[in-house]
Amino acid sequence: MSSVNEDMMLVLRHLAEHFRPPDVDKLDAPFDIPGLSFEKRVAPALRRLAEAEPPYIKGVEVDETDYPLVVSGLTERGWEAARAGEDPGDTPQSGAPIISPPVTVGSTGTTFQVALSFAGQQRSYVQQVAHALAALGIHYS
Repeated sequence: MSSVNEDMMLVLRHLAEHFRPPDVDKLDAPFDIPGLSFEKRVAPALRRLAEAEPPYIKGVEVDETDYPLVVSGLTERGWEAARAGEDPGDTPQSGAPIISPPVTVGSTGTTFQVALSFAGQQRSYVQQVAHALAALGIHYS
């Protein structure tokens, strides 16, 4: 699969928002995405996202269905596609992305997500924080 269609992108963005908090580990299907019928549009998009090579999502399939019944997360490819499909209007003035993948840091393998958001007058301070994080090997895009 070389490209992500509109339904797949809507599903990816929904999943990215769902899995952004670090303590979220699954999403049971069916689930609601406003404006999309699960059976007609979401389920086929889930199937294509799971069957892509490499896949965009991680999940558990059951023989009776042709889509994952439990989505357990996005792959790196899924996070990249979700970031690439962001609307420019969704990005804060700071330039930090709304959708970002978890980042594993340190020898413990602890996973974090980093987003920097600030009012314009705090730009200098937040740049200092960003440089300090970068010095620790923690980056955001």
